[in-house]
Amino acid sequence: MNTTPSPLDNARTVLACEADALRRTLDRLGDSLPAAVALLKDTLDRGGKIVVTGIGKSFHIGQKIAATLTSTGAPSTVLHPSEAMHGDLGLLRPADAVIALSYSGESDELVRLLPLLKRDGAKIIALTGGLESTLARHADIVIDASAILGEEPDIALPEEVPAEEPAAEDSPVETPAEPAAEPAPTAEELLTK
Repeated sequence: MNTTPSPLDNARTVLACEADALRRTLDRLGDSLPAAVALLKDTLDRGGKIVVTGIGKSFHIGQKIAATLTSTGAPSTVLHPSEAMHGDLGLLRPADAVIALSYSGESDELVRLLPLLKRDGAKIIALTGGLESTLARHADIVIDASAILGEEPDIALPEEVPAEEPAAEDSPVETPAEPAAEPAPTAEELLTK
């Protein structure tokens, strides 16, 4: 008897879990969301643009946000914090608003960027789960993005299928191993030479 849930059962479980998370998010929405919308509208009315920033997955999410905003007619772009330190900060103008994404609110590269954003006069909207974080303290508006974790859904993943052994005529030709390269010097070694 097969007790593994079907892909359809798995999909229903995941969607139910996501729907529950959205319902919990609705309960946490407060005055910060309308304040953020008003700030973004004011930015656009003054001829500014929306700059979205974050590190890692947050940056990738930010790329999607900026693309969506642009497709609706709101001038927007992304600013990678590491690239900002090497010249890209020049795209920022005092009339611009920044949406900064970081779940912890403590990503090193983003934290180092915050004083520079403020120095250039940008208003910062933080989308973070770290409501007491460095990002939240530097932001003009903080939107709570903290996850309320419930039970993990019980999702059955497909079992791993063993790889077939290659036929003799498909076997790779063995080549002699090259001698191991010397390890690269450490930064300390380079500085003491």
